[in-house]
Parts: sequence; C-alpha cells; structure tokens
Amino acid sequence: MELKYLNTVKMILETGSFQEAARRLHYTQSTVTFQVQQLEKELNVKLFEKLGRRMALTQAGREVLPYMDGVLDAAAALLDYGKRETEQKGTLTVGFLESLLIYKTPRILREFRKKAPDVQLSLRIANCYEIVAAIASGAVDIGLHYNVTKQSPAVVTEPLALQPQALVASPELSEKERDFISPGQTKETALIYREEMSVFSRVFNEYLLRRNIKVKQTMQVQSIEAIKLCVAGNLGVAFLPRCAVENELRDGRLIELDTEIEGGTVRAMLSYHKNKWMSPAMRLFIKLAKENFLTGQR
Repeated sequence: MELKYLNTVKMILETGSFQEAARRLHYTQSTVTFQVQQLEKELNVKLFEKLGRRMALTQAGREVLPYMDGVLDAAAALLDYGKRETEQKGTLTVGFLESLLIYKTPRILREFRKKAPDVQLSLRIANCYEIVAAIASGAVDIGLHYNVTKQSPAVVTEPLALQPQALVASPELSEKERDFISPGQTKETALIYREEMSVFSRVFNEYLLRRNIKVKQTMQVQSIEAIKLCVAGNLGVAFLPRCAVENELRDGRLIELDTEIEGGTVRAMLSYHKNKWMSPAMRLFIKLAKENFLTGQR
C-alpha cells in the first residue's frame, strides 16, 4: 500500500473533487483516479461517491478513514523519530471560529510564530460543527471553537474558558425597543446574526422563545465586523461574544441591553483527533492556547 494513495484520499476530502486534488498535488486527474482505484482494489471497498458537485466518502470509506489516519500519523511519527523534541517543523492546520480567531487568539499566533518560525501555519475559519467534522476527518489538526453537543467519538475536546455574551444595540435605538426582558412582546427592530445555527444564535433564540418575544425581521450578515457596523448604524440588535464588542461598548458606539439569559456564557473548547500523532508543533500550540485562555489575554 502506497502512503501517497492515502494522502491523495485526504486531499480529495479536503477539496471535494478529484480535479482540485490533482491540482493541489501537482498530479494529472487520471493519476488521482488511478491511485483511488488502486487503493479501492487493495482494500476491496468503494471509497467515494458523488453527492452533488462534491466527492464524499461512502459508508465503507468513513469506516476505514480512521485506519488511514492512523497509518499516516504513524508514518509521520516514524519519520520524525530521532529528531529533537523541541524541533518545530512541518505544517499545522488550525480551525477557528471567527470570533475566537479575531478577538481571542492574536497573542497565541504571535507567540507561536516566534517560537516555531519554521512551521507552516494554515488557519481556517469555519463554524463549530464544521471544525469538529474537519478534525474527525483529519483535515484539521487542532480546533478552537465553542461547545457543541454533537461531537464525533474520535475527537478529544478540552474546555478552555467561559466566554460571556452580550446583546448589543445602537445608542439611537428607542427605549421601547431596548426592552428584551418583558415577555409577550413583538419587536420592530431586526435581529442581526452571522449563522442561524451558531451557538450564539441558538442560545438567544431559545431565550426569545421562553420569553415569548417575537422579532419581526432578521438580517444575516457574513462577518462579525460587518454585524457591528450594522448595529452601530441602528439597523438592528445582535447577540455576540463580549470579546468582540468590548471596544465599541467602551467608546459608546454600542450599548448593551439587559436580558435574563441564565449563565450568559458559552465555553470555548480546544479539540484534536484522539488517534492523531501529537507533533511538537501541536503540543506547542495547545500549550499556548491553554495559557492564553487561562490568563484571559489577547
């Protein structure tokens, strides 16, 4: 069995197509097809099926994927055998939730680049569920995200720190529209959010449902920075991580609205695959992440 065949399978999963995998690996598409066919012949299973425009693993492919990951990780560990434990080389792929990447981890990245300048660092922004899935598939080495209930048994998840949330609005919002405590209301202002299925959206929507508070309009915006600009322009309210709005609350561009959301926090988490070889670069990044969230520094 050729290790390059296994790497080709992982690249197909990452890119979603034989053609893009071939481009990334500098192969012809026929070479990628041949390698997959050879591997399927050796394993006596069909690995891929086409779902829409993307290539996805079959059920058999999903079942053998952990074994492929184990072989690749063992090979990486073997090749690294004998090197100094402090040697930082290779590639590290980290999946981030947008708010954690922008507002909570610049210090981690600065320290990592300083201590491991020879490591090729790849950062990917995704939602919590996508990050956990990418770790389970091996496409991502480490994930920083908020706690989610649906997790793969192959993913190790360690708690970092509680992250407070805040319902924010423009200072120009009318007094009547600022009330998100009195039950049985219908709000004229819009609720602005990034993703309907995000942890923050779920927490706030459950709160509105319990209080029987209806919001007439919603507005989906693709970045937190753009959401803050929309809120500051009095286009609606938003429920965001407090770390993302600290500056705006401090200088008065935004105000915080009272709620009675129990707890008012979500847990930041660090995840990695339980069978993945822990490289020196992974150990360093995990150490820096834990120290960063422990001190609350950015």
